[in-house]
Amino acid sequence: MRLNNRGIALVTVLLITVVMMIISSLLAHKVIQSSRSSAEQGVKKKSYYAANTGVEEARRQLASNYNSTTFWGNVLTVSTAGEYPTSPTFTTTVDNLAVRIFVRDNNDGDGDYTRDNDLRVFVLAEATGANNILTMVEALCFFKPGNGGGSYEGQYGQGAAKASRSSSGIGDVATSTVSEYDISDAQ
Repeated sequence: MRLNNRGIALVTVLLITVVMMIISSLLAHKVIQSSRSSAEQGVKKKSYYAANTGVEEARRQLASNYNSTTFWGNVLTVSTAGEYPTSPTFTTTVDNLAVRIFVRDNNDGDGDYTRDNDLRVFVLAEATGANNILTMVEALCFFKPGNGGGSYEGQYGQGAAKASRSSSGIGDVATSTVSEYDISDAQ
């Protein structure tokens, strides 16, 4: 009696084909998943850079409008510690993404969050990318001397003495020209 080898060969070829199809579908799934992940990372980076640019725009606005905003009095509208206003202080568009910028006073010890007395404010920028990916960047910003030779020195560190300002304090900033100051991250 002779066995029919053609039937076994057909079953073997079918099994190998099924295994190859499973492997190729798993590989295709991984490639698609990786492509989606890369695209999402690109959207996240784009919204991060837009939010970061929003912080830079806020620095520019705060530095150039210090005197005209009554020393940020018109900008600081929330009287509760640690809360940002419900509507943005500034808005801008970066690379077709809307960026909302919020400003609030830091805890400068005076208990009045609508008035700044140490030239430090928190800036929060929100950018919403595709698929509603929200990215937020927050920075503590403060005035420091620029190239114009202003007399104010930024207060560095958490417990640094406020005596680093000149003797007349904030009045020095109020009488100085905007070009003498810029605003940077607190260090």
